[in-house]
Amino acid sequence: MQRRDGPGPYFRERLRFDGQLWLELTYCNEHGVPHSSFLEWEPADRAKALAFMMEKGLKCDLCGTAQWEWEENQRAYEPQEAFCMGCYLKEMAQEGSKTPPGTTMTLISTTSRTYAQGLLKQKRRAEEERARRLANG
Repeated sequence: MQRRDGPGPYFRERLRFDGQLWLELTYCNEHGVPHSSFLEWEPADRAKALAFMMEKGLKCDLCGTAQWEWEENQRAYEPQEAFCMGCYLKEMAQEGSKTPPGTTMTLISTTSRTYAQGLLKQKRRAEEERARRLANG
């Protein structure tokens, strides 16, 4: 495989078999650090960052605990009720939605560009639907 700069096939293929590069780029992507800057860090600092990321990956996305915590102490945690307005709004929107299975409800900041683009899409769809209704009588 010939080395090239740029996002071409070399780097994409390398990511499929080079676990170290995958870990480094995952860290860099999540933290907005250029890979070249990351490689300039002290080796111990790079190792700690990757070790932390790997440990974080062992945590459950839903409850935040890792399997090893339960193996060491089956009473390490106890459930406690907590209210989250974001989760409440997502669940309420999902209940009234006619979206197909596999669709996930997400929260988008109302101050973001993505939110504004979504509003424009909704407006265009509504206008197209209104025009169709008028055309069909």
